[in-house]
Amino acid sequence: MELVLADLGIHSSFHFRWKTPKLVSWWDFSPVTGSRYIAREWSNPNWPINRNGFVGATDFTVEACADAEIRILAIGDSFTWGVQASSYANSYVALFEKRLKAERNVVVWNTAIPGIGQKQELLSLKTYAPLLRPQFVILGFFMNDFDDNMYPMSMYYIFEDSPNFIMRYEDMGDGRIRTLSPVEAYWRAHPLSERLSASRVFLQFCNVARSGQQWLAPLVRREVSREQNAVESPGDSELIRTLRGGMETADLLAQIRDYVEGQPARLIALIIPHIDDLKTPSRTYQAAVSLFDSLGIEYVELRDCLERSDYVSRPSVHWNDSGHKKAAGVLAEHVENALNKKTAGPATDLMESFIASQ
Repeated sequence: MELVLADLGIHSSFHFRWKTPKLVSWWDFSPVTGSRYIAREWSNPNWPINRNGFVGATDFTVEACADAEIRILAIGDSFTWGVQASSYANSYVALFEKRLKAERNVVVWNTAIPGIGQKQELLSLKTYAPLLRPQFVILGFFMNDFDDNMYPMSMYYIFEDSPNFIMRYEDMGDGRIRTLSPVEAYWRAHPLSERLSASRVFLQFCNVARSGQQWLAPLVRREVSREQNAVESPGDSELIRTLRGGMETADLLAQIRDYVEGQPARLIALIIPHIDDLKTPSRTYQAAVSLFDSLGIEYVELRDCLERSDYVSRPSVHWNDSGHKKAAGVLAEHVENALNKKTAGPATDLMESFIASQ
């Protein structure tokens, strides 16, 4: 009974004992320090994790970047981490670094973590920018960042029985967020029919097995809400204000912009489209572009170069190797143009003198 009530969002004082899988040992989560990987527990050689808990083989130390001519800090979520690439070497950040290294002594620190928003990105920026002293900061922005910024850091549990990220917070409305225990989060994220064979029989008996599972089963992953119709009347400021997480995201991006300018460094955002944004940009995508414009943040768009074939099959929203390769090429060209003084911008003169002084 407790399982049924939990699915319906009803809290019960009766606690039914049911075995919950253990949390994986390689994932660390904290609402204070954020999410990261634990290198000593990680065992996938195609995706090296450094001692700082981020993807890549090089530890983030002053010595590691001392001789670099160009230093770049990447912040972002699962796209920037490289999810769904065949290996980290084929992720857009790794390919971007490889292309720049062909002509310059470049180091790129990738602090991206799957399932985060700008709250943890700002924390990583403040933690590692003083060590790296980057000339460029690359911010990978995906449409679900708006929603992610509504929650505290470290939004997900990961259990041993599945690689899926399980949401550990519940939005109670009116700005109230409740932290779920691992047990509660796990069972909320699994359909009732997966738990008890008897429940499956019950659903079939009631002839609601299909429809019942749809509303009883919470989503393991929170999909981006798609709104394909173009915005007709709201202005840019209203669009951002009325979008869930719009104002929170605007504030966080402004803090990132101001911090990067104080380094001094050049902030470049890579606006990552959902597959459904390729043909017609959604309201969320338009809000993202408007937000970067209003904040005066330099950005690169990818809609014109990507195709649906550059994304893996649903329900994932990520790129395959071809998508990562195209993104790396567009981003590398933009940064190379900046280095070659072909890209105009308010930070150009400052960047030239800063690089020359290093």
